[in-house]
Amino acid sequence: GHNTDTSDRWGLAIGSYDSTLTVTNCSFRDNGNYNVPNNSTFYGGAIGAQKGSLVVVDCEFVGNAYVVHKAGVIHAPVYVGGAVDGTEFVNCLFAANDGRAWEDKTQSPYSNSTGALAFNPSSSAARLGIRNCTFAYNGYNASEGAAGIYAVQGEVTIRNSIFFGQVRNPLTSVGRDILVNGATAAVNVDYTLFAEVSTNTCSTLNDGQLKFGKGIVTGDPLFVAPADEIDGFVSTGWYKFDHTKQTKLLNWANVHLRGGSGYVDETT
Repeated sequence: GHNTDTSDRWGLAIGSYDSTLTVTNCSFRDNGNYNVPNNSTFYGGAIGAQKGSLVVVDCEFVGNAYVVHKAGVIHAPVYVGGAVDGTEFVNCLFAANDGRAWEDKTQSPYSNSTGALAFNPSSSAARLGIRNCTFAYNGYNASEGAAGIYAVQGEVTIRNSIFFGQVRNPLTSVGRDILVNGATAAVNVDYTLFAEVSTNTCSTLNDGQLKFGKGIVTGDPLFVAPADEIDGFVSTGWYKFDHTKQTKLLNWANVHLRGGSGYVDETT
C-alpha cells in the first residue's frame, strides 16, 4: 500500500497496537509512506508495532519506503516502538528498503533517524532479537540514522546475520549498517558478516553501547545482485533511491548467494 496523507498511522501493511502478533512466511514489497510536508506522526512503511509483542519469521521486506518531511520523528520501513518486548525477527530479508527525511525547500537532510528497522521502545528493558537475517542494499537519506538497524533504547541481540551494501547520504558520518543512539540502548552482535567493521558500518551516539562477540567476519557475501550495480538505482546529488526505477529495483535485488562457480548455489 502507498500513503500520502497527513494522518497519524501505524504500518501500511500491518499496524499492531497492544497485540501479540506472529507473522510467518510473508512478503512485504513496495509499500510506501510518502508523507506531505509537516505531516503528522506516522510509523512504519510496511510494519508499525507499538505495545505488545511481535515475532516475524521467514519473511521478506523488499523495496519498502518511508519518506518524511518533518523533523524530530523516528521512522523506518519497519518500526517497533512503545511498550513492546520480546520482539524477534528470524530468517528474514531486508533488501532495497528506503528511508528519507528532508526539508522541502532547501532539500537538506533533517536529523530524523531512519533505517530498514527502527527499535524505539519506551523501556530500556525491552528486547529485540535478530537471527539468521540479511540486510542488503537498504538506503537512507537523513543526517542521522542507519540504513540497516537503528536502536534508540533497549537491548538488541544480532546473531548469524549478514549486513552488506547499504547506501547512505554522503553528508552523514554515522554507520550505515547499525547505529546505537542513547545511553539506554545496547546492541550485541556475534557470528555475523559485514563488509567491514568500522565507524563506516557500525557506530554509536550519545553513549550507546555496541559490543561484538565471537564469529565476526568481514568480506563480500557474493550476492547474485553485485554491489557495484546499486548506484544505477540511486539519484545523484540527492543520493536517494530513484523510484521511477522501482520495478527494476525490485527485480534486481536478488540476494541469494553465488556459489564458488559464480552461479546461484548456496552449497558451495
